[in-house]
Amino acid sequence: MARTTISIPDDLKKRMDKVREEINWSAIAAQAFELKLGELAERRKEKTMDTVVERLRASKIKRVSQVQKEGYALGADWAKDQAEFDELERVASIDVGAYFVGIPMAPYSSADWLAFEILGTGEDDRDHTVSRDFWDSAIGDLDKRLESEDFLSGFCNGAADIYRRVADQVDN
Repeated sequence: MARTTISIPDDLKKRMDKVREEINWSAIAAQAFELKLGELAERRKEKTMDTVVERLRASKIKRVSQVQKEGYALGADWAKDQAEFDELERVASIDVGAYFVGIPMAPYSSADWLAFEILGTGEDDRDHTVSRDFWDSAIGDLDKRLESEDFLSGFCNGAADIYRRVADQVDN
């Protein structure tokens, strides 16, 4: 992987340093660079396969970002309105980057496994109904979004952020 140095305003760096959660700033910068390359590729008059790839990469990042934002908002809403403290502790302990790697173990989907994890569902109590009931209560309409790991990771991040903001205050 290549390394490069960028300069940012001091105020921006100070605000970044105040963030309490672990953020991969390099990945965020790389996404911004990809988006800009896609924008430039879109404006080029001559379309080569390279410019098509650049434009489509940017399009994919935008879609993933939007799906994650939807999941984040719904996760934060669930945390604020419905979640129990122990559920929030469990969701905040999930390593989202590693959790959705690989194929979920049949007969359950990633959404099922995540619901079981959040609820603390024991092996003997796992059932599709438990998962469906959780998601129906948490986000309402059970739809295709639950098939997206980007949506699910956004949900976890939104709920975990709410937990991190209030956990210290709840313990007092």
